Amino acid sequence: MRRLIVATALIAIVSPASAASRHSEDAEVARTAEKLNDPLLQSSLAGMMIAMTDALMDVRVDKLRDAIGRIDPDSRAANNDHRDNPRTVGDMVERDNPEFRRNIADGSRRAMATMGAAAAGMASMLPELREMGERMGRQMEKAMSRIPAS
Repeated sequence: MRRLIVATALIAIVSPASAASRHSEDAEVARTAEKLNDPLLQSSLAGMMIAMTDALMDVRVDKLRDAIGRIDPDSRAANNDHRDNPRTVGDMVERDNPEFRRNIADGSRRAMATMGAAAAGMASMLPELREMGERMGRQMEKAMSRIPAS
């Protein structure tokens, strides 16, 4: 039974009937890669990432800090020096990394460019990866044919 299931799955993977579907998928991947390499889209996506990070950085932590200070008077949170007691997540992060927001902005832009390049590379590799899968399928079929039926 297991042999039949594996063989059926392999046939579905390598069958010509699925070739049209694979071509359609390849075309969609290529279109997506092209879009991800558009500088305007990359800039927009980077802007969204920066905006989401800014929203996170603006989350207030001072009330939580004050509560921790009341629970543990020896904690850093109990110290009234507000340089050590930040009001927001951004204050906490920037205390140790003053360039954090600039680094996030630069990193977001680089990440979008990298994502576009990776998508284009993957799109160009799809035919080879499919052929590899088909070769593996043929080899699996040969190997399965040598397994005694149970």
